[in-house]
Parts: sequence; structure tokens; C-alpha cells
Amino acid sequence: MCALLQMHDCALTQSHFVVLAPPLLFKPEVGPAMCWLSCGLRQSALCMLTTCGSPILQAIAKGRLPFVFDKEEPLRVGLLPRMDADATNLRWFEFPAQVTFHTAAAFEEGDTVKVYACAFNEVR
Repeated sequence: MCALLQMHDCALTQSHFVVLAPPLLFKPEVGPAMCWLSCGLRQSALCMLTTCGSPILQAIAKGRLPFVFDKEEPLRVGLLPRMDADATNLRWFEFPAQVTFHTAAAFEEGDTVKVYACAFNEVR
């Protein structure tokens, strides 16, 4: 996939750097409307964002997020050995489409790398 992805989190195990590349595409012209802050900080954050001339920040200030979840694309997980200086041994694996945020733990059991993270198969 050649696209700008919103890669929110990653993880480390004893031997690997784990890259989580969900199919959450950066598309400021299409992003779904949603309220991104629902607390008292919303007003001050909106005032701060609207002072910037950036169209992306202006869209965020109006309650629009510039991301689209593409269910046709898989979740891609990259494993990079931590001692690999030039990423020549980076391996990619594909899983059913989902969005991952906030890893809680990552570890290895034999030849298996396990990652615990928040995952969503629907983004509204």
C-alpha cells in the first residue's frame, strides 16, 4: 500500500521492534465528522487550532478528523530485529482489517511474537 497511514503505536519485545500499520488512511478532504474532544478543554483547544492557517488544523477545529478506515486493506504488522542496523530483515505480516491503538504488552514465546493492544474493526 502506498498511502499515508495513521500509525498510532508500536511495541518492543526483547528481540524485535513491532510496527503496527493499520489501514487508517490520512485523507483530510474526506475525514468523517466526529467530535474529537468532549471535555472542558475543547473550547481552548479549538481557539488555539483556529489561529493556525493550516486547512488540516482548521478541519480538526471544526470536529472533523482527517482519517478514513479502509476495511478493504489489512492490518499490517512489521517485525524488525532490534539489532538490525539497516532494516534489511524487516518482515511484514497481514491480518484482517482493524485499527490498533495503545499497546499494553509485547513479548515473545518461542518463535511467536505476541502483542496486546486495543483493536477496533469499526471506526465511526
